Amino acid sequence: MAAIVTLTLSPCIDKSASVPALVPEKKLLCSPPKLDPGGGGINAARVLKRLGLPVTAVYPSGGYSGKFLDHLVQQEGVNALIVHAEKETRENIIIVDESSNNQYRFGMPANALSESEWKQCLAAIDAIDELNYLVVSGSVPPGVPLQL
Repeated sequence: MAAIVTLTLSPCIDKSASVPALVPEKKLLCSPPKLDPGGGGINAARVLKRLGLPVTAVYPSGGYSGKFLDHLVQQEGVNALIVHAEKETRENIIIVDESSNNQYRFGMPANALSESEWKQCLAAIDAIDELNYLVVSGSVPPGVPLQL
């Protein structure tokens, strides 16, 4: 296993696109979307992997979007320990207004994790033999206590 482990309790798929200009009340034609695996720890794992460091991402994943998130993480070549979650993995939307070069980030609310699900994430980390660093990053979804 990896010497570096990341934990993302609220992973997501980030959908990015651009429009010529944000105009209220108009249907806007977007550029083709770019889809990336996201969430604080997953993003950290992606960077660490690109730097050639041994890393494993631990995260819950649920529903159709969770399966697609798993696919995106795999495409990045990031080793992952995935905990099945009952609720759908969230998706976020990022739109760039090309006229101003401003970025608008729409973060969808995280679905709650059950006690069993977040404890399975912690158990997955506990089961890793070689763990030198743990990176816990991203938002805390409903159902997860702030202190353990």
